[in-house]
Amino acid sequence: MKTKIFLILIFIFCIDLGAFAQKKKPSAEEKAAEKEWKRKLKDLDPLQYRDLVNELNRLRGENAGLKGKLRTVGKDMTDKDTEIAKLQNEYDSISNAINQAKKNEANNGTNPEYAKGTWYRVQVGVKNRIDISEVGGDAKNLIIEKDSDNIYKYTLGHFKDYWEADEFKKALRTIMGLDKRKEEDREIWTVIYKDNERASMKDRLELESGAPKGDN
Repeated sequence: MKTKIFLILIFIFCIDLGAFAQKKKPSAEEKAAEKEWKRKLKDLDPLQYRDLVNELNRLRGENAGLKGKLRTVGKDMTDKDTEIAKLQNEYDSISNAINQAKKNEANNGTNPEYAKGTWYRVQVGVKNRIDISEVGGDAKNLIIEKDSDNIYKYTLGHFKDYWEADEFKKALRTIMGLDKRKEEDREIWTVIYKDNERASMKDRLELESGAPKGDN
């Protein structure tokens, strides 16, 4: 009897799934099989029929649950792909900025002693994301630091004149797309160093009058 119930259950389940299949005209063999299963279905008593319906509903529920899990996994994969793409874009933009710094150094053709005198440094800060120090290669103009807040600071240019540093900073912002949008985890700024020590805003204004007060 259990075997008979199981076979009938399979038949009902197949009929349910058949609603999603392409409709076609049944063959003579299929019509005969359908009649045979209908006859067997009539032979079931009410309790057997109830058990079949309950089992079918259980299988439908499991099927729906599996589909839900599949959708969740698909969403998680999409979110991870989006995060990976964001990291790759960040990596590429800073790499482009470093390449620009290398070109700037090559065009200058000099390697000044940045530890002496007053210099304006253009830095890119990346907050707790990725360390791309290997991209810097042998660029003598590149200084890489990491502060206590897990911010990587890449010094991409040294300038004796504030306005030259400001123009270079603007060019880097364009390369990294920061001129069109705001990024919470990366920024570019100009800082002043005097004899290799960080100088304050007051020192800068004393050294070079007329420089904007909005920069760090």
